[in-house]
Amino acid sequence: MSYSIVRAVLIFSCLFVSQALSQPTQTPGAQAKSPPRQTAPGPVHEQMAKRAGKWTLVKKLSMPGQQPMQASGSASITSVLGGRFLREENEGMLFGQPVAAEMLSGYNDETDKYEMVWGWTGSNRLIVATGTSTDGGKSVHYTSSYDNGKGKQEQLVIDLRVVDDDSFVVSLVSKLPDGRDGPTVETVYTRQK
Repeated sequence: MSYSIVRAVLIFSCLFVSQALSQPTQTPGAQAKSPPRQTAPGPVHEQMAKRAGKWTLVKKLSMPGQQPMQASGSASITSVLGGRFLREENEGMLFGQPVAAEMLSGYNDETDKYEMVWGWTGSNRLIVATGTSTDGGKSVHYTSSYDNGKGKQEQLVIDLRVVDDDSFVVSLVSKLPDGRDGPTVETVYTRQK
């Protein structure tokens, strides 16, 4: 079993245990509840699953006050756990060094929110983001807040826009402490034929 699958199982196990522990306990004599319902993937999940496949990536990296740089890479996106989630593995070069990232994303139909967990070789932290969509998932606006390791919260804004079945764009903007846009990465995904 690959390390990434083990890691995904551990993340979901922790989420399941956390959810189970947050449920109120029954008092003696209380009527037993039925087990949690197993929901089937819905239309939003089916729309997301269309992104499964092999992709070529073209990234544009912009830093305030500097010329944008381009990088390239590839990604494999797989529909997992019965079509409920997408797992993305990507790799490429950044500043002349190989980089890799993994992401698990999905749609939580109980909260009407999109959710993702993302990690990459440039950091030892996981980014957790939640998002919303007003058009059935053709565009999703995610936000994330995390501790930068120096006791300050930093913000990320991630926007996904599906162009068609063979291309989509993800932009990631790191917000500076004063609220201005900091470093940005725009990634264009093109399906490999």
